[in-house]
Amino acid sequence: MPYSDFFPAPGNCLIKNNSWHFQYIIAEPMYLEHFHLNKSPFDEKADTKIFFKHAGRGELLRKLSEALRGGKPLIKIIGNEGSGKTMLCRLLLQQLSGKNFDSVYLDNPVGSFDDLLHVVCLDLGMDPTLTTERDMLSELHDLLALRKKEQKKVVLIVDEAEKLFLATLERFMRAICETGDDYGLYVVLVGRPTLDANLGQLTVYCSNVDIKEGYVLEPLTAEETADYLDFRLRAAGLSENGPEKIFTEGAVQKIFESAGGNLRLINILAEEALQASSSDKSFLVLLDHVAGQEDQHKTKIGALVVPTSLQSKKMLFAGAAILIILLLVFLFRGQGNKEPDKQLAKPDKQLGHLVQSDHPPPPEQLPPPTAAADTEAVTVQQSTVSETKAISSTKKQPPPEVDTLKPAIVELKPEGVKSIPKADEKAQEKVKEAVAVTGKVRKNPSRSGEELYQERIRASAKWLAGAYHNSYTVQLMMLASEQATPNIKKMLTEDEYSAIKDKLYILRKKTSPPTLFVFYGTYDSMEQARQARNNMPLFLRKHHPYALSISDALKKTED
Repeated sequence: MPYSDFFPAPGNCLIKNNSWHFQYIIAEPMYLEHFHLNKSPFDEKADTKIFFKHAGRGELLRKLSEALRGGKPLIKIIGNEGSGKTMLCRLLLQQLSGKNFDSVYLDNPVGSFDDLLHVVCLDLGMDPTLTTERDMLSELHDLLALRKKEQKKVVLIVDEAEKLFLATLERFMRAICETGDDYGLYVVLVGRPTLDANLGQLTVYCSNVDIKEGYVLEPLTAEETADYLDFRLRAAGLSENGPEKIFTEGAVQKIFESAGGNLRLINILAEEALQASSSDKSFLVLLDHVAGQEDQHKTKIGALVVPTSLQSKKMLFAGAAILIILLLVFLFRGQGNKEPDKQLAKPDKQLGHLVQSDHPPPPEQLPPPTAAADTEAVTVQQSTVSETKAISSTKKQPPPEVDTLKPAIVELKPEGVKSIPKADEKAQEKVKEAVAVTGKVRKNPSRSGEELYQERIRASAKWLAGAYHNSYTVQLMMLASEQATPNIKKMLTEDEYSAIKDKLYILRKKTSPPTLFVFYGTYDSMEQARQARNNMPLFLRKHHPYALSISDALKKTED
């Protein structure tokens, strides 16, 4: 079961999951009580009960229904990410339900034509025991013929259709042309502008279907943005007897300019603005409460400047190391023919310089690669470092013991080229034996939820020690139940969360039942934390995260 079912968006405060038999509490946004709202007004989850019909959305939905009832075989809807395409798809499905239409909805159309057609046929009632070796197009025609006898039409809605492989899209177009009006199949392709470009390459394959005509979801204007903000606040329970406007004109204008009329960005900025206004104990969202383009620009510049400065420092150190090495080589060559015995008798000073160098000179010749090349390279490096340390530690040893270090001393040839000491033969033999048995370097087995949980607890201990006192983070969720810890452990083993586990931090509060807070990332400024919140994966944004200081996060765990 996906964790989006475990942790739904705030608004559902107390949830009981029948499968796992546990209860937990999702932390609601702090501003709900402050503004007397029933739920979050700017939740990103598409809720068909809250549909903004202005900005041409309601009119577009009406035209879509009319086009399908009029028998148009292909309908195209183009819009940028976050423009409200998924909401339109779900509303269209609702309108067609029970009106002589059977609908099939594909929301992630990644795969071959036969794979997608197999899913469509299953939704239309195909026997699931049939293998994919069967001709799916023939099966689809049979299913459509049955629907036609029942005087029903089939509408296939493909959301995010820009993800369709070009070859798959081509076969879809051919299938639409071959099917025609005889079977009553209608296709709605919904996607980003790249879908339009892909369709433009396929005009020659389907001359009897107009793929140029379609609908475009335009961004909101400044006036429509103000209406949208007010509409969502009223839908979230803002009293008619309360303030006429919460967002001031300056705040609305800044949101419009920063979001460019994009609904998703408007939701994100408005959510952050409500949080900031609530923190200031203000009942109006002012201009300063909105994170605008300047904040995002500063974050981007900071992200560029830091790596550049680090790179410059690395180059400086590397250049200094090379100069030191060249100087040592010159000195060794100058004294090599005159006093070779003295050089060998006094290795401490010379080798001390070599130890201090962070970048030893590369050898002229390297040993040939083997089946365990990568592993052996690590072994050689470790052995070289350990031998060098052993040499440097002999400064306090009596002079007679210098001769015993000859095999480990870097030899200076007449040409001035250094040779690399050999790695530990026993270590190499162990690696070779392991490779011979397994055929490859062993990989660590998948880690358990307990190990991952303890790792994140240890990482979070630095917060308690004050290491990140002036830093910021993003709160993902709060769980309060006897099963909170087991559920977090299981969550960490899921693919989605395992991929970002190094950014997760867990704090515990001694309550009954226990309370766990899950945070995402550490950042140098509030702007960076907000930017991370805006760009984090959608499955995390469903938890309704918000940026805060780590100091405030620690206060949540105080008894």
